Amino acid sequence: MALRFAPPRPTGSGARDPEEQEWIRRCRNGSRRAYEPLVRRYAAWAEATAFRRVGDREEARDLAQEAFIRAFHAMPRFRPDRPFLPWFLVILDNLCRSRLRRRRPVVDLADVPEPAGDGGMEAVEDRLLLDWALGGLSEPQRRALLLKDVEGFAHREVAERLGVPEGTVMSRVHHARRRLRRALTGRPPGDSA
Repeated sequence: MALRFAPPRPTGSGARDPEEQEWIRRCRNGSRRAYEPLVRRYAAWAEATAFRRVGDREEARDLAQEAFIRAFHAMPRFRPDRPFLPWFLVILDNLCRSRLRRRRPVVDLADVPEPAGDGGMEAVEDRLLLDWALGGLSEPQRRALLLKDVEGFAHREVAERLGVPEGTVMSRVHHARRRLRRALTGRPPGDSA
């Protein structure tokens, strides 16, 4: 069951980009005009990231805009020695998680129509099973696993985005994969077979 795909990567290198550092310095002083280039640089990427989380383009666009607004208002608290993108990602991720918590739909296989063609229903069942198994992970394990295996980030990049050591990310991903494997094969979590 392959879940990997290459996420769109933002242009620029974050804190090492002198132009971006200047925009951030001016934003921290209240300049809305200096914020526009940051929004343009990361807007498409933010929308794509939000879309992967919530699955709806309009909602993703709204979430990305809301994240940019919140980030601008929080800019005086932003530490300029840190890269902008991981900080912004936390804001966007929190908004997406909050939105998903509010809508938590219950999906029942009986409500899913039988698709025409070969193996279509198996794909739906596999997806529902995977969603169920992911729901059994702790939030830190799920976030680390999704960033690593679904969005394709390296351990180091996941660590930067989550603000934890790289070893912690490696441990969370390892334990999440092990729990998923057990859930998907029907073995209980304590079973070491």
